[in-house]
Amino acid sequence: MAIEVEAAGQVDEFFRVLKRRVWWILVPLCVIGSLGAFYAVVVPKKYVSRCEIMVRNLSEQSGEFGQNAAVEGQVASFNIRSHARIGVVVNTLQWPEYLKLNDPEKFEFRRDKILNNLTVELPPMPRNSGQQSVKMSFKSTDPERATSFLVELKDSWTRDTLSRHQNEQEVKLNETEDRLETLNNELGELREKITNIRTLNSIPPSMTTLQGQVERRPRAYEERDETESRIRQLAEAIRSAEDQFELKSAQRDILPPDDAVAYGGNDPLTIELNGLDDQISRAELEVEDKGWAPGHSERRNAERLIKALKQKRDRVRMELDDNRSNVQAVRPNSKRVELTEELRILEVQITLNSRRKQELEVRFSQLTTETESLDIAFKELGELTDNLVVAQTTKLALSSRVETLRVEVRTMKSEQGNPFVELLAPTQPTRPTSPNPWAIGIGSILFGLGLGFGLAILLEYSKNCFRSPRELSRVMPHPVLGTVNLIRTRRERARAFLTRAALGGGSLAFVGMVTFITWAWSSDQQALNGEVVKAIDAFRRFLM
Repeated sequence: MAIEVEAAGQVDEFFRVLKRRVWWILVPLCVIGSLGAFYAVVVPKKYVSRCEIMVRNLSEQSGEFGQNAAVEGQVASFNIRSHARIGVVVNTLQWPEYLKLNDPEKFEFRRDKILNNLTVELPPMPRNSGQQSVKMSFKSTDPERATSFLVELKDSWTRDTLSRHQNEQEVKLNETEDRLETLNNELGELREKITNIRTLNSIPPSMTTLQGQVERRPRAYEERDETESRIRQLAEAIRSAEDQFELKSAQRDILPPDDAVAYGGNDPLTIELNGLDDQISRAELEVEDKGWAPGHSERRNAERLIKALKQKRDRVRMELDDNRSNVQAVRPNSKRVELTEELRILEVQITLNSRRKQELEVRFSQLTTETESLDIAFKELGELTDNLVVAQTTKLALSSRVETLRVEVRTMKSEQGNPFVELLAPTQPTRPTSPNPWAIGIGSILFGLGLGFGLAILLEYSKNCFRSPRELSRVMPHPVLGTVNLIRTRRERARAFLTRAALGGGSLAFVGMVTFITWAWSSDQQALNGEVVKAIDAFRRFLM
């Protein structure tokens, strides 16, 4: 009867595999663990320096920047991390490894060695709080360098921000002052033009009333209106005289030219003489009553009329003396003669009025031309005055703006104009923040165990064979009656021993060497060879 051999469990099988491959587990564990310890000791320790700045809004006297200073904090990350600012800071600190580089290498240095280790955070603030917190941190293997870099970076940012806004305000102030000076010159030119126009056109200064400035019209306008009115009066008088002339002409033409009369005290010549005396007296009284000046045109017309009447009186008087008689004679019709004389007077009046009208029309034309020129001058004055008012209003606004900008510039240069409040000053760190040697050590041990287990299982199960009676019984139609242990010859055992010894010795030597180098680097670097020290330094620079 066949005896079935009891198959081992899967767990026992797994442990047997690990026992057979124990060197594949121990060697990676020791090697990787020692390398992890070496890395944890040799890797450069980075120190972090931190600071915090509060950017807050200021009073109204600080200007636009003071009212929106918190906005500068919201864009602080871009301003602080700019390559230009980083380059200025590093040049100021005179880092030797940076100064000897060319421009492309400097760019890579700033990107890889500085910006990757520089952090700028903007914590969320309450809405409309008027302030913004800015947190900065910088990692470096040298704690003093980390602190000095952060101090210089903070000072550079705050200093440049204040200087930039101060320069902007000063530029605005200078531009506004230049505009104000230009406006003052324009005001002077406008006033000079207004004075020249008034002087050339004899325009009196304007009057100030409750309704504002009112221009006083020159005498030419009144004289033009008076002349126009006088021309209309003369035209009406001429038309009336012409109408009377036509009427009296018709009356004279129907009268007989002669009339028989007896000479005596009431003869026609005496009557005519008395009538002439009466007309002369009335004309002289009219001159005295009117009070015309000696050179007045009306007075000259009246004097010519009086002179003509006196000459006629003299002729009538001579005729009366020569022909005085009581004899009846044929004489000119007295009514006809009277109408003829009236017609002659009317003709003289029409001639004088026509001549006066022509003179007034010439004067009216001159006055019209003069007033048209004055209208143009008044139009120019109006435009210049409007420009002057606008310029004066603009000057007041610019003067107020200049004073406001001056106050803002003075405020920004004082302590009140600094919106930056240092909440946390950069301090030199005493402990490194990275790397964590315990995490590296434990991680290397776990990685070594994982790699060893993986290699052992991979090597064991990668072979195409039966590793236990249980696996064999799965594929055989007959049960397994028994097993035969592995038979090794002496030569195979010696070869396996030598292999283990070489692997173990080599691993121990490597682990011992790594342990010695790690100890010497951390305690006494003089115990190491110079080439080894250089190699470790190169490795550290690569990791930095």
